[in-house]
Amino acid sequence: MYSADKYIFGGSQMEINHKIIGQRIRDARIKKGLSHAALAEKIDRSVPFISHIETALTPPGLETLIRIANVPETTVNTLLSGNQINDPLEYHYELVKIIYKSKGIKAINSEADDAEITDEATLLA
Repeated sequence: MYSADKYIFGGSQMEINHKIIGQRIRDARIKKGLSHAALAEKIDRSVPFISHIETALTPPGLETLIRIANVPETTVNTLLSGNQINDPLEYHYELVKIIYKSKGIKAINSEADDAEITDEATLLA
């Protein structure tokens, strides 16, 4: 069970409570009136996978969290709130790559590409 895992990032320890994340996903799904099957279909995952995330048997990846957050119109920040004790920009690069991919923009491959990323609002539009 992955209810609370500890990870080391940049020399500091970060604990992620998957039970809280799973509960927030469940709450958002129910608030939107979605069944496990409906959410699973919308994010192209299986019903057992959704159940396992909600009960902390399987930790969701970042891409899955983004897909889940988009369906009940919540945010990844809402799902993860209270789990991130490090610098909020720690996952910036990975998030930008996912946003680029979702918009069909060429993958980021170099530091030069990073330097051009100045307007996140444009990326999210």
